[in-house]
Amino acid sequence: LALDGTVVRLEAHLARLTAGTQQLRLPVDSAGVRAAILQTLAANGLTTGAATVRLTLTRGVSARGLALPPQPHPTVVVSARRHTPYPAALYQQGMHAIILSHRKNEFSTVAGVKTLNYLENILGKAEASDAGADEGIFLNTRGFLAEGCVSNLFWVRDGVLFTPAPDCGLVPGIVRQTVLSLATDAGIGIFEGKHNASSLFSSDEAFVTNTLMGIMPLTQVDGQPVGNGHPGEMTRFLAARLTPRMPIRPGA
Repeated sequence: LALDGTVVRLEAHLARLTAGTQQLRLPVDSAGVRAAILQTLAANGLTTGAATVRLTLTRGVSARGLALPPQPHPTVVVSARRHTPYPAALYQQGMHAIILSHRKNEFSTVAGVKTLNYLENILGKAEASDAGADEGIFLNTRGFLAEGCVSNLFWVRDGVLFTPAPDCGLVPGIVRQTVLSLATDAGIGIFEGKHNASSLFSSDEAFVTNTLMGIMPLTQVDGQPVGNGHPGEMTRFLAARLTPRMPIRPGA
């Protein structure tokens, strides 16, 4: 997400990109990527207002087969367009989610890395859509909560903020880390760990996060209300402190 030509939390995104490419043995020039993003925004007249930026990095042209090229020449593709925000009504009413039938493999060699292999997420999103839900929530192979199809997951019980630990198989989102920092600064207790679905069902409130939605209330899971079925107090508290702010009504 870019605002007036400045990418929100760009350095954090580049740090995660570098960590992921190191695991994939894919060299990346962070300074070149940064410059390409800014040039793309300028070339498309997106230096004012809100824009969505997509970065795609591949290993580049190489011989056929699975062997890594001895001297890879990565291909970097950057696209940008005007940002279409999530509907304000969705923030005020909250998302509905389901627990997905297929599992996230936390033991995968690319677990936790944001890659182009979105098949699990695509199928999960299709399952959620078929059920009339806005989002799907993955359990991992051991039955612990992992993440949403396009989001990280948080919930609150007795004033404590819960979220799955990274080794549950989730991709650690940039907004996820920002929320944890905001909660720490506010003195909110945090429990990152291994939790089954019953922990979510017995929570007082819940929300999901990603870069484009920010903090989105989660008010129903598998047809059951989360807490009282409305955006909760901590959700509103953290959303009010997140930049950019999202349209959750104080009284919602």
